[in-house]
Amino acid sequence: ADDQRAEILGSRARLEAIVRRPVLAFAYPYGQAEHFTDETVRIIQDAGFRAACTAIQGLLKPGNDLFRLPRCEIQNWDIVAFRKHLEWLFIS
Repeated sequence: ADDQRAEILGSRARLEAIVRRPVLAFAYPYGQAEHFTDETVRIIQDAGFRAACTAIQGLLKPGNDLFRLPRCEIQNWDIVAFRKHLEWLFIS
């Protein structure tokens, strides 16, 4: 936990120095369920982040945990395939 906290806070400080703005969101490295724990989530919350993204596939829905947000995978699709995926995401 101490190593995670140090890495998270140190990385945030470096990013904020680069972008000269507060960094309010976090993305878990690799982001699958086995790559972070409830303790990691608490560290992120205690650090003052407003939300955190995982790499777990899913759609945003009302009631999603703001510190375990899912993502939709985007690949190097041609425009036809990309459109099909967008339609599936927003119409289904």
